[in-house]
Amino acid sequence: MGEAARGGRTILFVSHNMTAVQNLCERVIWIDQGRINDDGLSGNVVSKYLNAFSSSAATECVWSDMNTAPGNDQVRLRRVCVRPQNGRPTDPITVETPLVIECEFWNLVPNAYLRLCLQMYNKQGTMVFSTVPVNEPIWNGKPFPVGLFRSICHIPGNLLNDEIHSVKLAVVENEAFEIYIQENVLGFEVVDAGYRGASYGKWPGAVRPNLQWTTEFVESQQSNDAIGRY
Repeated sequence: MGEAARGGRTILFVSHNMTAVQNLCERVIWIDQGRINDDGLSGNVVSKYLNAFSSSAATECVWSDMNTAPGNDQVRLRRVCVRPQNGRPTDPITVETPLVIECEFWNLVPNAYLRLCLQMYNKQGTMVFSTVPVNEPIWNGKPFPVGLFRSICHIPGNLLNDEIHSVKLAVVENEAFEIYIQENVLGFEVVDAGYRGASYGKWPGAVRPNLQWTTEFVESQQSNDAIGRY
């Protein structure tokens, strides 16, 4: 794309990936619901876009009336929330906090084969991960009767980096067809836990796992020097 642009062509790049937008584009047009929100230099527009998202982040949404809840004639949402594993949606989340995402939904079609798909994004629009309940022990692969269901996704601590995240929810039928999608159904901020040894500043990467390391003493340099003299 860069080569084509340098060759004199005009390229229209449409994306939610803010890192790619900033790297590839000098001018950015922010469109929301079919209307132009802003038009200008990429750094300025992207900054406004990210600030607007962070101020509207929601850790819990509830729709008590099934008739007006998000969805369609096959499925409707009742409640979604993200919270610490042993806490409330209003509790703070650090990089060390185990999380759960709860999704309650009405299935409106008898014997529907449904599963949820959750996709998490960072504030640059980069997908951090996508997950489906393939290991769910009770309802995965079985027909759903008409009624209210609750699915819970467990996210371990020491996985997400410290920044703002959003969640996209999709309801999938027969493991193939997305029958309903809710963009930015949740938004939340992960903050730094404070202790990182001697390291300071922002850690790079979409995730920040606390991986296990081992180090062992194999051989002394003195032994190698002794071998070299003979």
